[in-house]
Amino acid sequence: MQGYESVSRLEIDRGMQEALVRILERVRAESRARVVFLVEACGRPLAVSGEAGSLPLDQLASLAASAAAAASGLGGLVGEPGVTVLLQRGEQDVLRLIPDRDFVLGVVFGNDTPQGLERLRARLRKKRAVRDIREVLAREPERPGQGLDGVGEAEIEAALASVGPDPGADEPG
Repeated sequence: MQGYESVSRLEIDRGMQEALVRILERVRAESRARVVFLVEACGRPLAVSGEAGSLPLDQLASLAASAAAAASGLGGLVGEPGVTVLLQRGEQDVLRLIPDRDFVLGVVFGNDTPQGLERLRARLRKKRAVRDIREVLAREPERPGQGLDGVGEAEIEAALASVGPDPGADEPG
């Protein structure tokens, strides 16, 4: 049975966040989806693209991760450990969840999208999007303590020391 971590393991910096949003924007454009979102397997939202203005993203992320974990657990009980897609069809929209080890990719389509076309598009997109997301999440994030342009705290302190003391630093203020 595929397990899902309950504790956040991913560190994401601004560059990684922007790369994830670009991937989601590409998936949304290629699939003609209303919203595409990415959540960590523990339920933390990572990125979103599309008409998400009124969506409660924290709740959506938590429920999407829970649904993926529940489907994985149920699948394992009946001998299907590799759940690859979850589909929720409502009156207006279709929600497709694509679980991976560390994340869940969610795609919201209008219910007017023909189901066969949706499945075909999803198969073609899934492999590429999941691969691209894995590549971004495998990167090392910038570490705290690095200032602008990769200049660390030590370099900043050395530069300040070479200028000399601040004349107003000793005055009470």
